Amino acid sequence: MEAFVNRADELELVEEALETLQDPQRLLRTPLIEFWGIEGMGKSSLLAKIQERCQHKQLTCLHATLERQSSEQVLVQTRKQLEQQRPLVLLLDALEQQESEQQGKLEVGLGELSEDSHLFVVLSSRKVERFGGTRALARKLHAYPLGPLDPASSRAYVEQVAGERGQEWWEVVYEWTQGYPLAMKVMLEALMAKPWELDNPEQQKQLIARVLERVIEGYVLRGVADMIWYRTMLSLLSVPRRFNLVIMQELIEGFAAPDYHLKSRLAYMTIPAQLNEQTQLLDWDVSKGGYAIEGVIRHLFLQYLRLRHPEDYRELHQRLAEVNRDLMRQVHGSDRLRYLREYWYHRVSSGQTLEQEELAREIEELSQESEELFVQFAEEYKQDQELQQTLGPVASRQVRSLIEKKLSGVYWKLVQTASELEGPRYLRLFFSHAARDPEVKNFPALFESVIGQIEQAQKFGVSDSFLEDLLHDEGISALPNEDFEKLVTFISKIRSERDR
Repeated sequence: MEAFVNRADELELVEEALETLQDPQRLLRTPLIEFWGIEGMGKSSLLAKIQERCQHKQLTCLHATLERQSSEQVLVQTRKQLEQQRPLVLLLDALEQQESEQQGKLEVGLGELSEDSHLFVVLSSRKVERFGGTRALARKLHAYPLGPLDPASSRAYVEQVAGERGQEWWEVVYEWTQGYPLAMKVMLEALMAKPWELDNPEQQKQLIARVLERVIEGYVLRGVADMIWYRTMLSLLSVPRRFNLVIMQELIEGFAAPDYHLKSRLAYMTIPAQLNEQTQLLDWDVSKGGYAIEGVIRHLFLQYLRLRHPEDYRELHQRLAEVNRDLMRQVHGSDRLRYLREYWYHRVSSGQTLEQEELAREIEELSQESEELFVQFAEEYKQDQELQQTLGPVASRQVRSLIEKKLSGVYWKLVQTASELEGPRYLRLFFSHAARDPEVKNFPALFESVIGQIEQAQKFGVSDSFLEDLLHDEGISALPNEDFEKLVTFISKIRSERDR
C-alpha cells in the first residue's frame, strides 16, 4: 500500500458526510464534493483512502475512473447500484479525461442522481469543474483544492517511506519538491535504489535530472505528442513568477531555438491555451496580474536549471530583471507595483545585490505617486514570502524598515491635522508601524517623547483605554521583551500619576 499522510481536513469533510449518509434522520449538506489539483497531488490516493473508510463503515462504495470508463457507463452502474443498495458512495476519478460531449452527459446524469438523498459523490479532477450548465447541481457541489504537503507532513511521508534514512533525507527532499507528493515519491525511489552523496554537485545534477524526467515526462506530459516543445515552454516560463505576452515573447525569442519563435505578438497569444489544453499547469493569476505556472512544477524546473545549468539560470533571471525594470518605468498604479517586486526578485536571483540607496529611492518614488498605492505595496510585500526569502535577511530588513518608516510618517502627518475623534486612531497606527521598524533602536524612548508632544499640544487626550488597547496591538506586542516591559512600566507610571 502506498504511503498516505495528512489530508486530515479533506478526510474530516468526507467523514462528516459519511456519518450523515448513514443517519436516516439527517440530510446531506454537501452531497457532492470535488477535490482538484495537478497530476500527482494525491487525488487518487485520497479517493482510495475514502474507499477504505467506506469499507470500515460497511457502506457500499462504487469507485470508478474516467480513464477506463465512459461517463455513461458510470452513470448506468450508479443507477443500477442505487436500485439494489442504499445508501451509496460514488467515487469518480479523473474528470479531465472526458471529451466535452461526455462531460455534458455526466453533468446531466449527476444532476438527476443528486436528487437522491441516499447518494454521496466524491469527484477528482486536475482542474476545478463547476458544472455551471446545471444550476441545481452547481449549488450542491463543493470544490476543494488539493495542494502540496506542508513541511511536517512531508517529513512524516518521507520517514514513512524511507524509515530511518528519511530522517537524513527529508529536508533536501522537501527543499527540492516543496511537498509535491509525486516528486517526493519519485525522488525517494531514486534515493532508495542506490547510494547518493547529496552534497556532491555532480550527483545532485544526476538526481534532479532523474526526478524531473520521471515527473514531467513520465506523468505530467505523458501521452503528449510534441514532448520537447512542451518541456521547453514549461522550462522557460517557470523562471518568472508571473508573465504576460511581452515577457513570454522576450523569453522565447531570447532563449529558445529559432524554431520556437513566432511571427507576431498576436501569434504568441495562442501559447497559453495550447499549454493548458495538454497540461492544466497554467493559470491567469488575478493577484499577480499575469500567467503563472503551477507552483510546485515551477519550483522543480527552477531546481533543475539552478543545479544543472547555473549560467543559464543567472542569465535568465538577469534578463527578466531588466525587462521588469524597463516595464516598471513605463507604467503606473498596480502594474508598477508588480513589476517592481518582480524586478527585485529577478535581480537578486541573478546573483546581484540591491543597495539600500536604490531600495530607498524606489520606495520613495512609489510614495510620491500616491499614498494609497504605497499602502497597497506595503500589504503586498508583507504577504510575498517568496520575495522576502529571496532578498535575504539584510535586504528584506532594509525594505521592511523603509516601509514602516514611510507608513509611520504617513500616520504622523494625519495625527497633526486630525480631529479629537480621529486623532487617537492615527496615533495608534503611528506607534504600531514605528514598533515594527527594525531600525528603531529605542521604541520606549520614542513613545515617551511622542506622548509628551501630544499632551503638550492638547489637541486630543490619551485615555486609559487607548493605552490598554495599544498594549494589545500586533506591532507593539511583537516588540522585544525588554522594550515591551519598559513600555508597560511607562504606561503604568502615566496611570499612577493620573490617579493621584
